[in-house]
Amino acid sequence: MSEYDDTEEFWDGVFAQKSHGFDAYEPLPYRWVEEALDWVLLPGSRVLDFGCGNGKVLLRTAAKGAAFIKGIDISSSAIESCKKNTEGLGVPHEFVKGDVSTLKDIPDSDFHGGILFNVVDNLLPEHSRELLEQFRRILKPDGRLIVKLNDHNESRELEEMGSKEISDGFYRENTGLYLWNLTDEEAHQLLEEYFDIQEETKVYFPEHDAYNRLYYLVQR
Repeated sequence: MSEYDDTEEFWDGVFAQKSHGFDAYEPLPYRWVEEALDWVLLPGSRVLDFGCGNGKVLLRTAAKGAAFIKGIDISSSAIESCKKNTEGLGVPHEFVKGDVSTLKDIPDSDFHGGILFNVVDNLLPEHSRELLEQFRRILKPDGRLIVKLNDHNESRELEEMGSKEISDGFYRENTGLYLWNLTDEEAHQLLEEYFDIQEETKVYFPEHDAYNRLYYLVQR
């Protein structure tokens, strides 16, 4: 039994019910996503998205000029959605069901850009560190990585929402998903171990009345 069986089941359920038929050439509704993708794209970029979901963000890089895109996700339903959504796109691509260990099959310095949206803080801490180490290996010198994290929450708020603390600052939500509830300082220190932080900011989701933290990282 994998530590992520509940995670896989949750996202299979989500992506089995939606996610087909969007237009990759239509800008996403958040300006900050578009700006982040413009930043991560270098000329002739090969872009890797780990935790790609239905591919909506990754496919925008293809529409913006990426030369090759690759998505990895734990959910079979998500990968199936990616494949359907790339029909007719005309950009070389690959989508793989996998986990952090899947990254070991990718050669060193193989990608110019990477995307990690709400993944680093939803894994076991040792796997999050392995994920960042693998991306440091996979990205070319001066390669660029966009990381998005959930905002830090007070322990009381998480417990009221049904989350249970497994270890200090690490929770299991009532959905079965994990949450590494990093403070801003902890998140900064973690990411700075592996990459240079060019910029960090917070982005707002009005439909959820919630913030996420966004980091622009550069390979050393």
